[in-house]
Amino acid sequence: MKQIKENIISETAEFNKEINAHGSPEDPEPQVRYLNLAQVKAGTVVNDRYRVDKLIGKGGFGMVFAGFDLTLKTAVALKFFNPASLHDEKKFLRVQREINLSRKISDARIVRIYSLENWSGIWFMVMEWIQSPTMKDMLKTKGRFAWEEFQPVFFEILQGVEILHAQGIIHRDLKPSNITVDRDGKIKILDFGLAKEIGDLEKTSSIGEIVGSPFYLSPEQIQNRELGVESDIYQLGILLYQALTGAYPFADTSTMGLVLMHLNQKPGRIQDRGIQVPRVVEFVVAKALAKRKQDRFRSATEMGERLHKGSVPLLHSLARRFPRVFRRAAALAAILFIVYSAYHKTLGSREIHEVQTGKTTVSAKNRFGRTIWQKDFAPYAVHLAHIVRNTRPWNRPSEQNPVNKIKLSFLSNLQNQPSPFTMVFLSHPGKGIFAGDCSVNSDQIDNQLAIIDPRGKLLGQEPYGKTFNLTPYDFAPVFSMANFKELGNGEDGKNLVVFQFQNFQGMYPSALVLNKGRTFSVLSSPGSIEETQVLKNSASEVSLLVLGNNNLVSHLAYLTEWNISPTAGRNWQIIPSYNLDTGYSPADFLVFVPRPSQIIENHWLSQGRVVLFDKQEREAITVHRNGKLEVSRKGQILVYRDRPEILARVNGLINESIQQKTIHRNPEKALELIGKAIDLPVQNPYLRSALLYLKGDCETAMGRYEAGKKSLEKALRYFPRNNDAMQRLLEIVFFEHGPLPAIEIMERSYSQGQNFFGLGSVGMRLFLGNLHLAAGQMEKAREYFEKIYQENYPYARNPLSGILEMFKGNYAQAYRYLHQGEAQPPAFFIIREYRLFLARSMILARTDLARARWILEDLAKFSLRQSHMTEVSLCFLLAREGKLAEARERIGPAFEKLKKMAAGDFETRIWFWYDAFIYARTMELLGKPREARKGYRACLEANPHTALAAEARTVLARDKEN
Repeated sequence: MKQIKENIISETAEFNKEINAHGSPEDPEPQVRYLNLAQVKAGTVVNDRYRVDKLIGKGGFGMVFAGFDLTLKTAVALKFFNPASLHDEKKFLRVQREINLSRKISDARIVRIYSLENWSGIWFMVMEWIQSPTMKDMLKTKGRFAWEEFQPVFFEILQGVEILHAQGIIHRDLKPSNITVDRDGKIKILDFGLAKEIGDLEKTSSIGEIVGSPFYLSPEQIQNRELGVESDIYQLGILLYQALTGAYPFADTSTMGLVLMHLNQKPGRIQDRGIQVPRVVEFVVAKALAKRKQDRFRSATEMGERLHKGSVPLLHSLARRFPRVFRRAAALAAILFIVYSAYHKTLGSREIHEVQTGKTTVSAKNRFGRTIWQKDFAPYAVHLAHIVRNTRPWNRPSEQNPVNKIKLSFLSNLQNQPSPFTMVFLSHPGKGIFAGDCSVNSDQIDNQLAIIDPRGKLLGQEPYGKTFNLTPYDFAPVFSMANFKELGNGEDGKNLVVFQFQNFQGMYPSALVLNKGRTFSVLSSPGSIEETQVLKNSASEVSLLVLGNNNLVSHLAYLTEWNISPTAGRNWQIIPSYNLDTGYSPADFLVFVPRPSQIIENHWLSQGRVVLFDKQEREAITVHRNGKLEVSRKGQILVYRDRPEILARVNGLINESIQQKTIHRNPEKALELIGKAIDLPVQNPYLRSALLYLKGDCETAMGRYEAGKKSLEKALRYFPRNNDAMQRLLEIVFFEHGPLPAIEIMERSYSQGQNFFGLGSVGMRLFLGNLHLAAGQMEKAREYFEKIYQENYPYARNPLSGILEMFKGNYAQAYRYLHQGEAQPPAFFIIREYRLFLARSMILARTDLARARWILEDLAKFSLRQSHMTEVSLCFLLAREGKLAEARERIGPAFEKLKKMAAGDFETRIWFWYDAFIYARTMELLGKPREARKGYRACLEANPHTALAAEARTVLARDKEN
């Protein structure tokens, strides 16, 4: 509460500044403008961002419009507050304070409030647009709910209310018109935090419905007393009664009559209306509607726990049903209970003391060593089992990041389960090997998490990636547990546990999963996570300092502060986000530093600084919370100052730029965005170098080699260890002058310590091997490839040998190598790359073309990096099958896209000889000899040393003779 009060003081000060800027609530002009809002024209743009579409509701407190956010390209609801209803400044401050508090909540059950803004002196709120029907709409249609149908919905409502209460927000207006329910039974709570005076009986819901609320007033509201959690509990009791009966527990034709009933009359029983419900439901309604707030449930959680237990308190039940017998039986019952309890507290105890694991089994033991339950997960091997103790229900992973729509349905099984429950981490027997008919996007071979309740019942078993919504970043959605760490109990007595997951190949996608009680939070990283240090661990806040690597932003390291609500959870990604729905939600604090680094001093909480150690340069780097960076170099302190809000803006632009280039294939737009970031006043040399690399990368992708070289060389001046910039400069040499000059520069100037493709010396050898293939130096390429699979990756023999044989023209042998390699881990190749090599070998060897087509279609659908390299091959297969019209329609755009990509993408250029030849063959099948000749010439130009180039040369010579 102290923290909440401090927040209120801070927010009130900021709000006073806004009041001075926009006029006071008593200003008559805003009232006139507000009244004219009802006639506002559709299409009016507010604050240069929000388009007003139509009025959907109005009342004494405000008007609600359907709108559209022109920046985020998404539908929103715009609620304009009536200035007359805010004439009391204290009331306005309270509204403003509670909106600010509510913006910190991001739970699937709570309508999201994006901002509070002012337009021409009128305050309005931008909210999530909800189209699901309200409970009131549903009650009008069906009359009432059966308890079995309404039970899961009501549990969802209780969880949403508990989350509001955990943030210090009392709803004050819980009723069917303020709760929506979608087809899957998921709910949204609307209009929370907007307190009204008792006399204001008209209230507006977020979707515009105007209803009177005296049917839902708690006794405290009527008596104008301070409202607490108990007021919402009272309204939940009314809501439950109304949902199950279709009627109000208190009904009268006058408001005064209703008021008196709320104050003095007990509600009737549900069964008195001829409706049968469990006795516990009757008990819960009666207790929730108690006149004295101290007689009600203390929380929504307690209310839900009672419903979940499914029984009423023993004394309450017996006394009510058998008042005369009760006193005689009480003593005997007490004796029997004592005997029964004594056994269950000793040898027969069902309380889990520990879990023991075997190869495929997990056993729960009590403190006397007796087995309570045992589970066998064969053929899965048990990697780890962990007991989660002392937790209350209701906390489920939430959607903190509006970008990344988190869907953790499996973990929602925990919401109503008693503790302790056991988490079992299972290793898949397939060991990361994809079956031939398994999609590259499949999680069938992912390792799995199982949850077991205290009685040994399996609550669920699902893949890691699906359970925690882990981000694969275009890699296979297969993860393994890399680390497990118990970080100790917090002030609330709950254990804080961190699970670290890594992509199964050890490649860059990784994630931290933080577990406290029943709450799970996920941080996804485009690189390994090196260190985590706990900053805070309390009932109200958990905060971690995370040092990790970002393989998509110049392979730099990053330092971030991760703040989490233990009741709501938090799920977000380190930039860039590959989520296709929306943009990026910035981290609380994120700064880029050199790699490899480690934390040597942590004064983040006390002094707002952390000291890192750059392991390669042996330099100390001090990172300050205010954005300042200090680098100790050769006896000097180099100081770089960046404002946190500028860093956040730059990170957002980086994210958008990478999305445009990688997901949307739009390097022009990506370059525009990164140019905006470069124009911002950024001093951090590592970040500056990354920005210039990204700029040069886009310029190179567009074929603007001179501009690309300048940007990349400048990137190296800011940070000479930017390996991505070094590699891209060599690629430009290859694009402009061919492979031999690139090989010469590389062998003369680059050490084997350079980190190409993020693979260190292996990446260097792979890069050189590809250049030698492009130069026709097949034996030299073999030497580099042999070093890789003899010294580093034995499993790389089959894919590398298959690639070499395709260049040489031994297509059947290439297919045999690649087909054999399917039964092995794919080494450092991701499954998407491997499958593309395999499909090419099938086409060239004219083997299993039906499967080749399936592979290519799968890659076209699920691969960001390889999809453009599938289209020409697919058109060839279509033409072979006689689907000439479809092939004719697709082949031209597909080949043009490839030519454009080959100008600035290394992998596309290396393999362009293959695609050009397949294009020529397709055009022959389509009866277009002129276009076929273009393809053959392009094959020769791309790489004149391959066996396909020799065929192309023969065809062109024959055509010339004819």
